[in-house]
Order: sequence, then structure tokens, then C-alpha cells
Amino acid sequence: MKKIFTLISMALMAMGVNAQTESYAVPEEFTPTSNQVVEATASVKLEYGNDSGWKKSGRPGESDPKFEEFPYYVVGADNPKSSANKNFTPGNTATLPAVGTTYSFTPSQDGSLEVAVKLNSGKNFYIAGISDAYNYSGDAVLTNTVGETVELSASFTVSANFTGYVKFDVKKGETYVVFCSGSKLSFFGFKFTPGEVVEDTGTPHDPQAWDFTSTLSDADKTNIAADTDWKISNIYVKDADGNDTEELKTQMYEYTQKFQGVPVTANGQELDLTKGLKFTTGASKFQYYDGERLAHGGNGHGPIIPDCAKDDVVKIRFKVSDSGRGFEVGNAEVTDGNLIAEEKGTFEATMTVKKKGEVTLASVTGVDILALAVNTDLPVATGISGVNNISVETEAPAYNLAGQKVGKNFKGIMIQNGKKVVIK
Repeated sequence: MKKIFTLISMALMAMGVNAQTESYAVPEEFTPTSNQVVEATASVKLEYGNDSGWKKSGRPGESDPKFEEFPYYVVGADNPKSSANKNFTPGNTATLPAVGTTYSFTPSQDGSLEVAVKLNSGKNFYIAGISDAYNYSGDAVLTNTVGETVELSASFTVSANFTGYVKFDVKKGETYVVFCSGSKLSFFGFKFTPGEVVEDTGTPHDPQAWDFTSTLSDADKTNIAADTDWKISNIYVKDADGNDTEELKTQMYEYTQKFQGVPVTANGQELDLTKGLKFTTGASKFQYYDGERLAHGGNGHGPIIPDCAKDDVVKIRFKVSDSGRGFEVGNAEVTDGNLIAEEKGTFEATMTVKKKGEVTLASVTGVDILALAVNTDLPVATGISGVNNISVETEAPAYNLAGQKVGKNFKGIMIQNGKKVVIK
């Protein structure tokens, strides 16, 4: 009798667990309208994106992979783009998709989502948090319809077409937009399981610094010379009339292939100069002026520091030729300095990582990076130009180049209000 009672209790417990899971399936004969909101389940609101040509729900082909629970799918006609017609850059809220084939999920409690989708190979797959444009796809688990786990690449792509579940944790009140860059994502439905989401703060990033005012290593130069995708241009010293002289100032190394969140390589090898970083460029090129700076010529370009932990400290030194230029940061909060310059010059900023994952720095107009560091000091600045010679502002804290707070009697180069200041 006791055994029977135990079995009945276990069965009831199992039913209770299953009852917690909520499901939404794309209906038959269903055509979404732009920005249509659906109270998909008791706990999740679903919004279809602003697409000009949502198609009527259909079934996969006879030979295509299928879901048992979700027989129908929908897809739109437009690739996701921002309001400025830009592709998404993680961490840059201005590039969140405003039009195109997207699916947004807003849970009313913590839990996990399993979204049933079809991804096309080679397309960047994103799960973007609306609040800060953080990309959660790197933390997602992809399982195809036969139960096999599929890995995303470093640029969040699959190597072959994928039909299956994408599972990721969600927090109450946040909105998560699921989409592919440069592609229309097919959507079948989802399952939501409520439950406490335990934060993984991650392992602190090893101290690392990058000095873009240093010259390339011999290995980098050898690999670049052997790679036809790289171009080397001579930059000469200008005369008083602005014409090139015969004196070589530096060399500009340019990689003509487009980056989408991947390391910079030459001849199949990651550059020593940028080892440990990934980059996103929107201008189909990576430009480095040897021994001077790393150049970003347009909006959205910039480095990505992977594998950061919560409370890691990131520092940057950058140079701009006009006010209003600098960086937008994703997954970090500025704690000292300013990432947007108020005038021409060289500036520094310190940031604290919000949660485990990547930290992205997306350029605002043209900006040059001189140095970057995580959990350590920036390299010592040499040959600084555009320094402001002003008096100390007694109300604002000031720091030396090692990040240490200094007093009003300090002499030398300091950072105050995000500006480089020289006190003599």
C-alpha cells in the first residue's frame, strides 16, 4: 500500500511539473500583422515584428525536419534593420531592429524559453535584450528536432540549416527579440517553463591590455604579407601645404573582409595585436595605423571583449577629432570618465561589467582607439596629443594614468571628468 501511495505521489508531482510548462503554437491559416501582440500564454506576451509581408502559416516540406508539437510556421519578407537601416550590433541599442522578421517575448515571471525556429546557415542569430541590446544567443542551447546539440560559431552562426529549439533563460519584465541578421527567421512556437533564474556571474577575466600605439609584431607582419585580403599603404608626412613628402610617417594596414563579431586574422592566424578580442565593422574593413592607432570610421564599429565576468573592470583610451564622438558600451556601466567626447582630444573611461558575457564598444562616428584593458591598467601613454591644459576642477575627482585617485597638488598628466589634463 505504501509503495502504491508513493507511486501515485510521484505521478502527481510529475503532472505538477508538466503543468507549469506553457506552450504556444503558430495556428493554422494564420497570417500575422505588423507589430501584432499576442497573449501567447499566461506568462508570455509575444509580438510579431514590423514586417511588410508576413506570410500565411504553412507546413515544412515533406523532407524537411519537423516538430511534433508545432506543425505550422510563419515567416516574413524583410530582413531585420534598425530605424536607421543598420544591421544589429550587440550592445548598441540604436541598432535594435525596428523593422523586419522578428519575434519579441516578454515574460511576466522568471524562467526559460524554448523557441522553435528554423535558422539559415551563415546568418548571425541574435537574442537581444531590449533594455541594453545585450546578445543572449551565446548563452543559448540549440537542440535540433532529433535531440542533437548544435553549436553556434564565434559570430553566432550555424554551419548548416538548423531546425530545432533555442533555449535560454529569461527575466521577468525584460523583452527579448529573436531574429537573424540578413535573413528571415522561421518561427513555429515556443515553450515557457517558469522558475528561479540563478545568475552565473562568471570567472573574472585574466588581466589583459592592448596597446594600439605599439608597432605590429614580426609574426603579424609576416602573416599579413602572406594574406591577399590585407592591403598595406604608406602614409607620408605632410608639408606646410598639406602635400605628401618623401618622409614615411607610418603604414596603414587594412583588412578588406567584413567582420561580424570574430577575431582579426591574417594568413589563418589571429593577430598578436588584437589577440583575445573580437571585432565588428560595418565598412568592410579593419584599419590599423602601425604604431599610432586603431581606426573606426563609422557608427557601430568596435572591439568586443569576450568572456567577461560580472564586476570586471574595463578601461579605454581613445582619440577624437571632433565633439560628440566616442563609443556606446554594451553590458558595462561607465564609472569614471565619459565615452562621448565634448571636444577634440584624447580621453579615458573606466567601466564595470554588468553581467557575465561580452562587453561591446560600438563607435559613434569616427574614433580612434589607443589602448584597451580589462582588470588591469592601461598601457602607459606616450606621445599624447590634443591634451587639455586646464586647472584642476576641485569638485571633480582626478586620477593618474594608473587609475589611482590624486589630490589637488598633483603635478603631471591626470584624467578628470573624462578629459586628459596636464598640471604643471
